[in-house]
Amino acid sequence: MNSIYQALKSANTSNDQTRKEAEEFLKRASEQNFPLFLQTLAKELSNPESDDDTRQLAGLVFKNSISAKDSQTNTTLGNNWKVIDNATRQNIKQQLLNTFPIPNQKPRHTATRVVAHIALIELPDKLWPDLLPQLIQTFKNSTDANIKQAILQTIGYICEDINPETILDFVNPLLEVITLGMMDQNLNVKHAATQALLYALEFAKSNFEIPQERDLIMRVVFENTLCPDNQTKTSAFSNLTKIGTLYYNAILNYMEKIFEVTVSTIQTCQDANVVTQAIEFWTTLAETEFDEEVEPSKLCTLKALPHIMPVLLTTLNKQEEFEDEGAWGITPAGSVCIVQMARLVGDPIVPLVLPFVIANIQSPEWRNRDAAGIAIGSIVDGPTNFNDKNHAILTQLLALLKDTNSSVKDTAAWAIGRICSHQIRSVAPILDQLLGPIMTATTDPSYKVSAYACWTIHNICQAFDEGPVGPFPSLQPVSVLIAQCLITAVHREDANEEGNKLKVNGYEALNSLIHYGSAEPTLVTDILTVILRDFDDSFNKETLGQEDVEDLCQTQILLCSTIQAISSSYKDCIKPQASRIMQNLLKLFTSGSKKSNPIIYEESLLAINSVILALEQEFAPFVNEFFPILKLCIQSVEFGSVPNLAIGIIGDLARTFNNHFTAFAPETIPLVIQALSEPKLPMQYKPPAITCLGDIAFAIGGEIVPYLQSIMEVLITASAAYVDDPDFLNEFRDAILAALSELIHALKSVNKADLFAQYLQHVLNFISVIYADSQRNEELTSSAIGLLGDIMQTIPGPYITNPIISQLVQEGVTKQLQIAKWTQDILKQQQQQQQQPI
Repeated sequence: MNSIYQALKSANTSNDQTRKEAEEFLKRASEQNFPLFLQTLAKELSNPESDDDTRQLAGLVFKNSISAKDSQTNTTLGNNWKVIDNATRQNIKQQLLNTFPIPNQKPRHTATRVVAHIALIELPDKLWPDLLPQLIQTFKNSTDANIKQAILQTIGYICEDINPETILDFVNPLLEVITLGMMDQNLNVKHAATQALLYALEFAKSNFEIPQERDLIMRVVFENTLCPDNQTKTSAFSNLTKIGTLYYNAILNYMEKIFEVTVSTIQTCQDANVVTQAIEFWTTLAETEFDEEVEPSKLCTLKALPHIMPVLLTTLNKQEEFEDEGAWGITPAGSVCIVQMARLVGDPIVPLVLPFVIANIQSPEWRNRDAAGIAIGSIVDGPTNFNDKNHAILTQLLALLKDTNSSVKDTAAWAIGRICSHQIRSVAPILDQLLGPIMTATTDPSYKVSAYACWTIHNICQAFDEGPVGPFPSLQPVSVLIAQCLITAVHREDANEEGNKLKVNGYEALNSLIHYGSAEPTLVTDILTVILRDFDDSFNKETLGQEDVEDLCQTQILLCSTIQAISSSYKDCIKPQASRIMQNLLKLFTSGSKKSNPIIYEESLLAINSVILALEQEFAPFVNEFFPILKLCIQSVEFGSVPNLAIGIIGDLARTFNNHFTAFAPETIPLVIQALSEPKLPMQYKPPAITCLGDIAFAIGGEIVPYLQSIMEVLITASAAYVDDPDFLNEFRDAILAALSELIHALKSVNKADLFAQYLQHVLNFISVIYADSQRNEELTSSAIGLLGDIMQTIPGPYITNPIISQLVQEGVTKQLQIAKWTQDILKQQQQQQQQPI
């Protein structure tokens, strides 16, 4: 292999070894002479004698050599391009532009992406000032459809990622080119233009404020919803949807036309992608009006509801009998749209949907029965007027759990789960009629039906968190039966199907039963015995591939969640099994590599923390074995929230053991300080680490003295930090103030408060910074005033004459902050004492 052309040809082969050698050759060529490498790729991309696949690959390699998804890598690669001499860059760019007229679609399209990526690098630095004028003028002057399509694709890709400020002067000319393209007779040009508009809409705010310009844009969008090309139709409806989100007030003038084109498309178009995008307009409109809290009297969705709902209901029976779970299509799109409308408008949707449900729920045609289940399940989140009339529908849904059609059964189980999630109070009077069939459904041959049944039980259990459900004070009388059904379900052979859906739903339901089901302790003990047996089995399970490893991790995560549920609700059940529980939880950190799923560490720590809170000081026998793991977790900054959880556990241990925690201070305090000094630790995890230091000081009191200097150094450094996020900055500073207050109290407890005096000026400077911050909240103000009270009460001195102290305290009194009066009294006492003659 002695040329880039040969390497590109070989890189397209199916032979792994040949492809690997080709990729290594290309990498070496890039490193040896980057400008020549790119020149050669550009030449291959524009070479008419090369085959399309090789030319396309040349373009992709070029693009990946100057851009990347990762922001930092993208900047580095962009800089590598910019340091190439101008003449070489100009030569390369011209070669790329020369591919725009070629008839070969693959290399031409790839060239547009490469040109766009170069533009994204150069335009912000004004290194290619003539690009956009050249593209605009060439488009207007050209009659070549290939050139027009390539220019529009390039404009679209640039608009997709460019900073709007960079092309502000060209927005109007670019929109003109795009609208001209959308009016072009060539279907490829139309599609490219319609797609480009989708990316350019965010720049068109001022254009949508001018009626004539807005009318033109809307006119060409409407025209393209009627285009014979389905891809263009889909893009046109995507534009309508995005316009509705970006310029909601602007579309109010066009709602009649929007209704006309969307309804016509939904009713007559045979292309599923086009229809689903037409439905998406109404889905997004409902979401926008919900998010923007539009007044009910002004809701476009509500005004259109009586007219659009019958159309949407006809989409619910377009499903395929053996459609994959989660597959997108007309029926799922229609259901999601109805869900969003119900959430927005509430009660008015019910009388528009119930007749459809009643008419179809017992239909001999399975699609109609399925549509009825989808319809009722889609409207339960939002309305409040579900009542006894719907008991009959629920009874019919329960009957559908035994339907001969699997899709109908799945939908019925889903709809019942939705009802129990959002309308449990309306069906509470017939809860006893509901529980039996749902428990039976957990044994259904279909894991999907079983999973939905488990989810329904989860929703029913959660309803008891707010008290009795209808005439039922608790689930205690049936808790044993429910637990048996759930345990059987999670141990089914198909429980791992579809991402462990049944297993996840089963364990979540079991946890909800433990939390809210008022189960007898003996039942919870039996559940814990099963969980521990499953834990033991999981460590002996053979894993044959990555899928097995992921299933095993998921199982262990779920087992951890159940231990957490038991520990928080039934502490006495934990104590007899504490040793075995901790043995299993600690083993999770040492039983093979879990790096593919660090969530297992998070769940293990959460479970251990719940055990700590349950056992309190009886956790002591496990501390020595746990500490090395805790140390490793704090240092594992690459594992997301794991260090934060580990630090939080240290705080809980300190609060649990109080002064007995002194023995662990030599190990834990340096760990927390090290975490605070670790630049890779995300900033949001640092307030809990600072709070942890305060918890330790509070727990061990005067024994904090040996660590005072190191703690104060890190707190002083933290106090100088600034982040451009007012809410987080308030939280961060509040944690520092709380830790300082705990340190003062700890020193005061052993009459060594004078040791804090050397840091007093730093603390007062910090409070001055807080006082000067106009965006501090009342909580932070209260904490600063409270700390001043602690300082003045503990360390008297002339510093009290600092005007900021009196001003801050007076502000707190004026705002009637609870702590301010106490601090003001202390300030007055100190002032009086300092005024007394010696």
